[in-house]
Amino acid sequence: MNSQKNESMKLYISIGAIAVFVIIVIISVAIGVVKTKQHRAEQYNDQNTAFRLKSDIAQRGIYHGADDLELKELVVQLFVYNQSYAENQLTINDIFDYLSAQHESDSKLKKYSRYEDVKFYIDWSVRGGRHITDNYLPLLIRFLENNSEKIYSDISYEEVEVALEEYRNSPEYIPPRQFR
Repeated sequence: MNSQKNESMKLYISIGAIAVFVIIVIISVAIGVVKTKQHRAEQYNDQNTAFRLKSDIAQRGIYHGADDLELKELVVQLFVYNQSYAENQLTINDIFDYLSAQHESDSKLKKYSRYEDVKFYIDWSVRGGRHITDNYLPLLIRFLENNSEKIYSDISYEEVEVALEEYRNSPEYIPPRQFR
């Protein structure tokens, strides 16, 4: 009888150990899933901030495509970036191409396979580039006010591109690198 109790006790201990192990595995997997989702949300936040996607902060942690671009602000930011980093030039079309789909053909998230110039741009934007651009924009607005009848808020992103080139060629021009 004692032997039977010992066997029963061993069985209960084994079942308990297995149950604890299964619970630990389930918790570990759940934590991993949460961390992966959190990491992806942080990456999308960085990307959306860099590309001037969705000004609503609550929407920045999810994927947004090219349709959600704030084009005028992105054109100004790309201009500032390109003036600061001539070796890593990006165009608005590069950004459109990058945002053309959320996934690569092999089903990997495009964020994880982004090419190096875009990665450098995103990192630059998040680490102060957006701040530089926000300080630079008033110079363009003042240039428009002083040299044309155009108002920044009323012009298209193509007109912003032209205005930036006109500003760059004017005696009033202050290079963005002076804002670092």
